[in-house]
Amino acid sequence: MFALPLVTLKIVAAIHWEALRLWLKGARLLPRHNAASNTRLAIGNSNHYTSPVLSARGKK
Repeated sequence: MFALPLVTLKIVAAIHWEALRLWLKGARLLPRHNAASNTRLAIGNSNHYTSPVLSARGKK
């Protein structure tokens, strides 16, 4: 940050610019579940991303 302060400011500005564009389009934040408290992932049970329905979509 101290070696190239303008590059750092440019990156911060670009991130905020994209956030503003998404906000203007109507995008909303969704709450995220804490992965540490989700014990289903640790024991290998299926979740929304690994459910049999999703994995069977490509098999026809």
